[in-house]
Amino acid sequence: MKQQVNFKDKFKRAVTGNFDLSGEDTDRFEAQCGLFGWLTTRLLNMVPPLPERPILDVGCGTGISTTTIIDHVRKETRVAGVDISPVMIDRAQGKCLKADFHLGDAELLSEITAGPFGGVFYTACLFLFPDVKTSLMQAREIMAHGGAVAGSYMETIQGKDGKDLIALAKETYPHLGIKHKKLFSFEELAETFDGLFRNVVREEVRFKMNREIVEAFYSIPAQSASLFPGEPVHVRLKKVKEVFQLIDTEEYFSVWNLVGGRK
Repeated sequence: MKQQVNFKDKFKRAVTGNFDLSGEDTDRFEAQCGLFGWLTTRLLNMVPPLPERPILDVGCGTGISTTTIIDHVRKETRVAGVDISPVMIDRAQGKCLKADFHLGDAELLSEITAGPFGGVFYTACLFLFPDVKTSLMQAREIMAHGGAVAGSYMETIQGKDGKDLIALAKETYPHLGIKHKKLFSFEELAETFDGLFRNVVREEVRFKMNREIVEAFYSIPAQSASLFPGEPVHVRLKKVKEVFQLIDTEEYFSVWNLVGGRK
């Protein structure tokens, strides 16, 4: 148990540190292609209608997903965001004055904000939680009856032919030292949803990118850590550039699995 706790704490510290370095790059990337706003919109469209209650954006980052939620819900609906990175929260507060933002751990939602919420959304963050079940249980606790929950899980980057380009690079170019590992699979995540929520729905989506955009995505410090954990940032960024020089192809697709349900 102590070993498990130490892993979780160490992992969360690493995540926080990497996202503290990622605010400016995240906003620059979003301005180029709009991926995170697009994902948030897809999540909102999975689970309508939402009860007339406040909405919580977990892993809100720089406020991109929060702003998207505000643009899609009723004008009078209160929206709140939670993130573990103080730098991300600062950027979100400066960008999105209509929302309430809280610095905190996604496993402790009931201690951060009481709700009840009509919707709890996790845009591009669930796969970063070392104890995702606890966070979803917390989400359920603070949700109103009939409230909706939805999240997005990144699978990989594929080429036009459907090949997993990250797995291909890891196998073909071992000298790069790609260590792309997942804490849990999407199937495990979906099973957790099945155990906690009703009317669970799933959807796979693909977001088309060119080489410049996909390289910009993995050049966000937090994203480069998914390929080269433990390496210094400047080393990771150099390796990211080399990866996409070696696997240069005509089209890239960022592949995501979405899952949603109701309390």
